[in-house]
Amino acid sequence: MTEKPLFLLSFFEILLYLRQRVQLTSTHTQLPFMASLQDKSKEKSEYSSPQLIPNCPFNGFFFKTNLKRKDPYRFYTWNVTYGDIYPLGVKQQGILINGQFPGPLLETVTNENLIINVFNSLDQPFLISWNGVQQRRNSWQDGVYGTNCPIPPGGNFTYTIQVKDQIGSYFYFPSLALHKAAGGYGGLRIHSRSVIPVPFPPPAADYTILAGDWYNKNHCKTYRFRISNVGITTSINFRIQGHKLLLVEVEGTHTLQNTYDSLDVHLGQSLSLLVTADQPTREYYIVASTRFTSQVRSTTAVLRYSNSEVSVSGPIPGVPTTQIDWSLEQARSIRENLTASGPRPNPQGTYHYGLIKTARTIRLASSASIIDGKQRYAVNSVSFIPADTPLKLADYFNISGVFSLGSIPYAPTGGGAYLQTSVMAADHRSFLEIVFENPEDTVQSWHIDGTTSSMDRGQWTPASRLAYNLRDTISRCTVQVYPKSWSAVYMAVDNVGMWNVRSENWSRQYLGQQFYLRVFSAANSWRDEYPIPKNALLCGRATRRPHHQTEIVNTKLLCPSTNRIDFRSCALPGLDFGNVESVLEAAGVLTAIIVVHETGHFLAASPGNPCNFPIGWIRGFPDNDLDSDIPDDDENLLKNRPILDRIIVISAGVVANIIFAYAIIFTQVLSVGLPVQEPFSGVLVPEVRPFSAASRDGLLPGDFIIAINGVELPKTGTSVVSQVVDIIRKSQRNVVLKVERAKQDFEIGVVPDENFDGTGKIGVQLSPKHKKKIETEQYLGGLRLTGKEFWGLTYNVLDSLKQTFMNFSQSASKVSGPVAIIAVGAEVARSTVDGLYEFAAPKS
Repeated sequence: MTEKPLFLLSFFEILLYLRQRVQLTSTHTQLPFMASLQDKSKEKSEYSSPQLIPNCPFNGFFFKTNLKRKDPYRFYTWNVTYGDIYPLGVKQQGILINGQFPGPLLETVTNENLIINVFNSLDQPFLISWNGVQQRRNSWQDGVYGTNCPIPPGGNFTYTIQVKDQIGSYFYFPSLALHKAAGGYGGLRIHSRSVIPVPFPPPAADYTILAGDWYNKNHCKTYRFRISNVGITTSINFRIQGHKLLLVEVEGTHTLQNTYDSLDVHLGQSLSLLVTADQPTREYYIVASTRFTSQVRSTTAVLRYSNSEVSVSGPIPGVPTTQIDWSLEQARSIRENLTASGPRPNPQGTYHYGLIKTARTIRLASSASIIDGKQRYAVNSVSFIPADTPLKLADYFNISGVFSLGSIPYAPTGGGAYLQTSVMAADHRSFLEIVFENPEDTVQSWHIDGTTSSMDRGQWTPASRLAYNLRDTISRCTVQVYPKSWSAVYMAVDNVGMWNVRSENWSRQYLGQQFYLRVFSAANSWRDEYPIPKNALLCGRATRRPHHQTEIVNTKLLCPSTNRIDFRSCALPGLDFGNVESVLEAAGVLTAIIVVHETGHFLAASPGNPCNFPIGWIRGFPDNDLDSDIPDDDENLLKNRPILDRIIVISAGVVANIIFAYAIIFTQVLSVGLPVQEPFSGVLVPEVRPFSAASRDGLLPGDFIIAINGVELPKTGTSVVSQVVDIIRKSQRNVVLKVERAKQDFEIGVVPDENFDGTGKIGVQLSPKHKKKIETEQYLGGLRLTGKEFWGLTYNVLDSLKQTFMNFSQSASKVSGPVAIIAVGAEVARSTVDGLYEFAAPKS
């Protein structure tokens, strides 16, 4: 009596994963060396034995349990394998966890810790993500490629997850590639602590629905159903024939207890219903149907009352199919229960999100595009491509070239779509308004933690805020966006880390409709974020990096504390020492400069005269040495020498360094060549400040501004930068910038912010647009090129010294000692071979 859909749509995929079976440790693991850990966790278990009630030929079961008390740690061992599954009654290969599809239920209590050791027995890399778990201060455990290296075939990784200040119904799923379509997902329940009241009477039981044909219930009792849409493409509608559905919880938020005949559950969403068995004793359909599809597909199970002798009959209960307004109004009716306690004793309504001032508005528009002849999906015209290194690791280890902050604009640009590893910057403890805009004809569903303040048809404008619900709207980790509509979310940026904002439609996510939000705190404190786990898998450019960083504080120098100092992670504020080779190269250059300088003094002294002697790294004169045996009137003492001799000896070190600098440049010209800047029209935008006018209106780091207000920019150096700055400073309205990006030209309108002096600013760093080329010469030509570069370098050094002394109060804090010089040298030397020459010559 079940209508089988023509595509992979079953209770497994659409939602009905309400598994109640307690699985504290693996009972099916094939890894005997974990037995002691399993036994230990069993001893800790405070759950009663599961009561198995078999009731259908398709292996659908109920599992019933009573939660007695919380346990601070729960240990699990999972083995991920391939196996046969029958989601549509037809055998196919799926992904199993401990031999189960769907996987084991995770059941826990607020603030408990889950220790889950995942062994990957597949033939390809694997990751598990935890939909809705907030991972407080711990994006290391989020289980997506932007934060974690995949578990390699035959390898394992232990997740350490604390469900901090959370309750509710969630699920886990495989996050790489399209693994989610093959299984590997399961339910996750976070129960309230016993001291926290729940705003409804305890149900008789929680039940599991697994694509069963029927199952048993007792008359007049109330049961809780936890429903998750773990599908990959389609929203669904859930209903039970002849029964009302009382909504009580949505993704960890207790709701006003409204009654519904049926409920839409969009991709990635979870909710809890109470159903009372108060109808005549018989069998009833349980139905899940597709929503917003041209052809409605349904799958059914049968609800059977105890002692029922009447079989299920009649047509399957109908439901709206493509009606947007019906679903929109239902979504608006889901409100927060302000008086109920959440994971903490204080009522949910004590968090007055509507009174918080937002730091900025972020508008995110979805789109479908063809890029390089292939179907792609994008956010604000940026289609995400994975980097060769997880973004969180690149950020932690300061690995350059993996991603750029501001690589996705804060608002739609209207330009053509392009490929980019897109990362958006956000400040810790700020408060954002995020508006999802859907100009397409399909329902979108997005994964993001926040409070959904409003949703409506049409185009969002600032005037739309007048209709926001600023009192009791729902807080959840997913939000749907209807066709030709928008949804607005208020988001408290209170969790440091690298967080994935993605489409829950997995084909769209896989083909680029996602990005990462980097939440940054300058405090660098465990108060804001946990350190990298000791067992973190390292891959890509982070493969050989050290795991742990404990701070040794020495005025300005911060280094990790291990058994020895590792210069690869030592840093000054804003500086990275790089790898140990570049540090040694920079230190060697500095040593050579000092030796040459002191040798100059030594050679300038008269042969055989004791006018200098070694003291550590420097040379000193004995004139003021109280312990010296040399008489004060000795003619060879420096103070007794003629003035000309004294000038020669003192200045000889500087002269030696000047000659050494010339020799360095000459060697560079003859060997690797001299880098020369070839100017081009326009200016480069190397940096866009977060929350600035430029970032707000879509300017990105790496853009080239080739015209401003219709005027093409010339080929010059710093003068063209000054020209652009002057125009912006004098503008009080829109500035039209013609921008070159990814070999495409388009215009961006930027409305400057106002400086304290009334001038305009847009918040970018500008530099001349040029191309670096290498010039090499031999012998006489080399001397000419060396002389030109030497005099240019001399001018820059003298000008820098002049600026330092004339503005000493501003520049004093920038003066650094040998450690900072080595740090800068390591950074320069790490880039290219000629970088080492560029560092050595001016220092000499």
